[in-house]
Amino acid sequence: MLLSPLHDTGHLGAMLLQYPPWFVPKRGQPRRACTPARTPWRRTCLCRAQVNRLGSRTRTGRALSGCYVHSGLALVVVDAPKSSGLPTVLDATVNDLAVVRFHGRADSTWRARNVTAAERFRYLYSETELAEWVPRTRRLAQLASRVHLLMNNCYQDYGVRNAAQLAAMLAGESDE
Repeated sequence: MLLSPLHDTGHLGAMLLQYPPWFVPKRGQPRRACTPARTPWRRTCLCRAQVNRLGSRTRTGRALSGCYVHSGLALVVVDAPKSSGLPTVLDATVNDLAVVRFHGRADSTWRARNVTAAERFRYLYSETELAEWVPRTRRLAQLASRVHLLMNNCYQDYGVRNAAQLAAMLAGESDE
């Protein structure tokens, strides 16, 4: 498989499975849908259908919970605009990996049509917003032996700048 060289040399942290908003787990479906072909690498899951058609997270939450537990998937915690409807569930479903994906908080572009991915995620986090994630990241580090923080605010160098800022905060090199 194409990812094997990265895995074999220790350069593959995890594989991200991301499901579209219209994917809503059903009885018996989550385990099959969340389990790709057997792979030796850690898998993570971001299911954007956190809310079902009725606006209730109960059924979807139970289905996703079963999906993570039975498949050994690491939950992807999200920081996203309020308009996304994606809750920030600060938890780890496996003890060896927690993942946070930073989408930015630009409500105006989240559902915009005819914009590039860079424009959709054009958001530069403020130091105050990043500082919120210092205790959250430390909490995740208590739940899992590794924490991956993924910047998806991919406009220009925003993700790189925010990653450096957050890394410095976590290392205690800047004011919180």
